Amino acid sequence: LALPDAEELYKVVPYGDGVLEHYRVGLSLDSERFRDVVRSSDLIGVTVNFTQEADVAGEIGRRARALNSAVKLVYAGADARARPDHYLGRFGADAVVLGDGERCGPDLVSRLVNGRSLEGLPSVAYRDGPSITRSVAAPPVPIEEVPLPAFDLVASDIPLWVESHEGDLPTGVEPPLAYVETSRGCHETCAFCYSAGIKYRPMLDAQIVAYADHLRLSGFRTLLLIADNELTPLLMPRVHGTNDSGRE
Repeated sequence: LALPDAEELYKVVPYGDGVLEHYRVGLSLDSERFRDVVRSSDLIGVTVNFTQEADVAGEIGRRARALNSAVKLVYAGADARARPDHYLGRFGADAVVLGDGERCGPDLVSRLVNGRSLEGLPSVAYRDGPSITRSVAAPPVPIEEVPLPAFDLVASDIPLWVESHEGDLPTGVEPPLAYVETSRGCHETCAFCYSAGIKYRPMLDAQIVAYADHLRLSGFRTLLLIADNELTPLLMPRVHGTNDSGRE
């Protein structure tokens, strides 16, 4: 989110004849900015898509709770979805989102902030006394229902979006940069992937144009494509909303 060149050593573990050093990159959890954000927040959401990120994500929650005992913690993403018990137990999460968040998210936030029960809310896991409850999963959200991001709420932070997880930006490629999700789901059934077998849902042309215009007008210079599997249409005889084959 900020200070992409800053590195903070947080753990050293033995590895054969040597050691492995673990670093957090970006805003320090000891910074005044982190403390200010946590103390003024009712709820913090953390996305964890890869297991290698889990301990850092858990430390964010632990530090936040130490600074603000009343703050609510919500985790989402592929790793949290695959093992919600880990996040609800070891990391002290109040809830884990088990699927798309567009429908359950607003109600989840409202209930947590206002101290209401999560019973009956679909696609979430939460602790109910000593046990963990996983609610019934809601159907995947059609991607045409996914709203445009509310970049106006974070306009002052957009200039800080300069880091690509693929490494340094090539010459001529300029920030700010945004990750663009134009489809969800994958028809493949790979055992290692949590997106496997989830219905493929692509944006239609007009939605992609509106999304791109929205990003451009919000100040972004570079778009990075991200999806569960960009090649899924190659497996499909027809794509939803078009008369073309997936390959076309």
